[in-house]
Order: sequence, then C-alpha cells, then structure tokens
Amino acid sequence: MGHAAGDMLLVELARRLRDMVRDVDVVCRQSGDEFLVLVRHVEHWEALGEISDRILKAVETPVAVPNGSARVSASIGIARFPDDAEDFEALVKSADIAMYQAKSLGRARYSFFYSELNEQLLAHLELEKQLAQAIRQGELVLHYQPKVDAQTGALVGLEALVRWNHP
Repeated sequence: MGHAAGDMLLVELARRLRDMVRDVDVVCRQSGDEFLVLVRHVEHWEALGEISDRILKAVETPVAVPNGSARVSASIGIARFPDDAEDFEALVKSADIAMYQAKSLGRARYSFFYSELNEQLLAHLELEKQLAQAIRQGELVLHYQPKVDAQTGALVGLEALVRWNHP
C-alpha cells in the first residue's frame, strides 16, 4: 500500500493506543511497528490484562488508508516494574520476551513475563549455538532406516534420521 499508507496506519494506531490509557501513562513508538505502553500505578495485574484486551480490540479495528483499509493485529508482552526488572532496559527486554511468547501462542494475544520464559529463551539460544557448532564440526550423522511392511516383509519406504554425536 506504500509508505504513506504505512505512516497513516502507524499514526492512527498510536492515537488509538493513546486513547486506551490514562493521562499519567505513556505511549511511544519503540521502532518500526513496535510501541511501548508504560502504565503507571496499577494495583492488580488483572487490570493490565483488561487494558491489553481493550488495546487488542482497538488495534484490530480496520484503519482507513488511501485506496482501501488495513487490518492489523498485535501481540502484547507485559512486564512489571520492579517485579520483572529493576531498570528500563531490562523491563523492555522482559516485555519483549513475553511478547514473543504471545506471538508463539497465536495472533492477537497478550502474555505476562515470568522468569521461566527467560530461562527457556536462554536454553533455546544455547541449543541453537551448539547445533551450529555441531554442523561446523561434523557431529551430525545421517542414517537411513528402512520401513518394512510387517505382514509381507516388503520394503515400503525409508526414514532419514540425523543423529547428533554430542561430545
């Protein structure tokens, strides 16, 4: 739809986000299509879920752009200060981890940060690193395994298996 339509979409989404929060709260564009919503003085975590539900509905409403309309959805990661992080950078990182969890669950969702998410992410990154090293060092071995019909004994196919000779 072009850059102008994309800019119009972002401006409208920012306005909608601003309409969802109080005057003491902050909405800012982090980068590209990512926004931060900083909500202050929330008594209960359930209130953050309610705000997130309202934001998701507002974002999903079609936006008029030149030559038509655009529909988008959002994924929201929620992190709380100081429970989930003690400084701004760590808080944004925790919210980002929670957002990727929300994305992995499907479209138009929100997810709260919890420390196990960070542990899972770190374990996943470590596994990716080790697999890349295994490929470079030739630790993966390809095996073919025949598939045989149990009644006739006829060969009906094969399976390719990769085994990792992990040191």
